[in-house]
Amino acid sequence: MEDDEGVEGRGGPKEQPVMDIDELAALREFTRRKQKAQQDWENEVIRLRGNGWSTRALANPAGVSHMTVWELTR
Repeated sequence: MEDDEGVEGRGGPKEQPVMDIDELAALREFTRRKQKAQQDWENEVIRLRGNGWSTRALANPAGVSHMTVWELTR
């Protein structure tokens, strides 16, 4: 365990650095974009599956297993 890792019961929780709230704005925006991209990706997989594409045909270009596609579209 590194010295700067806080663990409850061993000196309490790790202190957070003092930072300007605006420093976290970019992180929040990137998180929002990541969630939107994930939702868009899922919607496209569902749309293509609905148009007759097989789970395996969609999995390959999506870079995921056919089970990932199947679970999303079952």
